[in-house]
Amino acid sequence: MMGWPQATQPSACAGHIAGTTALMAKPLKLQQGQVWRLGDQFLRITRLERLAVEYKASAGQAGKEGKVQQATKKGFCRLIKGAVLLPAAPMREPNPVRPE
Repeated sequence: MMGWPQATQPSACAGHIAGTTALMAKPLKLQQGQVWRLGDQFLRITRLERLAVEYKASAGQAGKEGKVQQATKKGFCRLIKGAVLLPAAPMREPNPVRPE
């Protein structure tokens, strides 16, 4: 009776390809308000849902003017492949309240 062959090495799914360990990119989590730079265009996520992303594409980082567009999460991830995630704007400290 022939049995299934026993696996002696980890599978390619475990990150091993031809005896070498492949480097995997750290997964990123999409969040509302993120700004991505793709060439000379900036993409800001305005609304994030389970399966869809609404974003504003603009020429400037501020994104005051621009066209609001929608895409599936999968489509948006393909769009931003090769784009750079810009750091979040620092939170401003509130002014202290002075007693009167």
